[in-house]
Amino acid sequence: MRPAKWMWTVLFLLPLISSAQYELTFRIKGLPAGTAYLLSIRGNSLEAIDSCQVKDQCIRFSIPENRSAGMYRMAFCDSLFTDVIFNSENIHIISETMLPDLSPQVSSSDENKVYFAYWRFAQRINDTVNLIASTGDAMYEASGHNMTPALDSMQRKAYALNKRLQLFADSLVRTHPALFAAKVIRAYQTPDYYAYLKSPGAYPYPTRLEYLRSHFFDNLDLKDPVLLNTEVVFMLLTDYLQTFGDPPSSATFIRATDTIMKVFAPYPDMQEYALTLLINSFEHTQWEKVFLHIIQNYIGSNSCGIDGSAYTQKAEIIMNLQPGKPAPDISMNDIRGKEVRLSGVTAAYTLILFWGTECEHCHQMMPGLIALYDKYHGEGFEIFAVAVDTDAAVWKAHLSAEPLPWINVCDFMGVESEAFIRYNTWFTPAFFLLGPDKTIIARPYLLSQIEALLKEKLK
Repeated sequence: MRPAKWMWTVLFLLPLISSAQYELTFRIKGLPAGTAYLLSIRGNSLEAIDSCQVKDQCIRFSIPENRSAGMYRMAFCDSLFTDVIFNSENIHIISETMLPDLSPQVSSSDENKVYFAYWRFAQRINDTVNLIASTGDAMYEASGHNMTPALDSMQRKAYALNKRLQLFADSLVRTHPALFAAKVIRAYQTPDYYAYLKSPGAYPYPTRLEYLRSHFFDNLDLKDPVLLNTEVVFMLLTDYLQTFGDPPSSATFIRATDTIMKVFAPYPDMQEYALTLLINSFEHTQWEKVFLHIIQNYIGSNSCGIDGSAYTQKAEIIMNLQPGKPAPDISMNDIRGKEVRLSGVTAAYTLILFWGTECEHCHQMMPGLIALYDKYHGEGFEIFAVAVDTDAAVWKAHLSAEPLPWINVCDFMGVESEAFIRYNTWFTPAFFLLGPDKTIIARPYLLSQIEALLKEKLK
């Protein structure tokens, strides 16, 4: 479901200068003087488009007639906000309180009368369902993870409540089919597996989850790109990845991304948005195989109008870092100013370590890594530590205060370092284990993984 509507952190913005056509007002009893902001919504992105001063407990914006339809956010009091639908009509909202759990009343705007009616009802249902869920979780733990008659009863109650919400949403959609709000509300409804089973010629999916794998987006009007000007497409895509990427693995994520791209392919605007979201979701993660799959299968044709040159270059870098590939050479100076090359390290196994003096996680893992180094150094294990620092004095002072027993180098280029880029390193600490000929054996993430590899290789 959609998150609470009032939590917000304000961003700097420039005022909108344009001729006004529609009026948006929000009168809140007790609202103090200050600045309010209007932001457009596109997925999980916000763009500041206007600001105003609160006057007489009222927020007032003028919206140009050429402003796109979609969801807009009014943010105020530094940490509060509410979202509205704009679709070429005046919007007037009144609230008797600033309490976050009480929805405002819409005095003008058919779109928002329907939209707020849905969320008021959904909030009551969800509060009850969440209470049932938390109570049920505690009972499930207490029963040793066994289902009981009481848990069965609670599960039926939760299903009945969700069914009430779905029926209420369906009634709003049927009563107001021409409203944009109806499309938004319908999109938030999970397709009904049990109703599907009763339809003529229904394919016999073995479980509800398998049904949703193929029908998750059935209630989303993919033909209407205006829905991209809301949160709903973003939320459905992320929910799909979380649901069908579980348990997390390259295989589950690749299957999920392929399904998404197949569903969204006939609709260019939606396809481009989905592809961009998938790239951003996996570009800076451990799921490199998923990122490569996306780039190799969906960027090459450039059918979405996305400039894929940078992604293609990154994919090539990742491909060159796979096990069995020669490790890119690194040449930097050590603490004495002497040049040291990775290719010149004579060790049976070399661990490249990317770290930083300001990296808290690096400091936390250092004692364990030192213990690992002391244990296996005598058997031919070496560490080539590249600091992702920019201040030579800070790096040298740190090594003087807390000496590290291995090879330490730095070029003081920070994340712009050629080595950092060639090794596709976007977090610290990061590791690459190399063999005697400096080919890549693995990219471990944990010290336990490093030790397991060393035990295997050095036995």
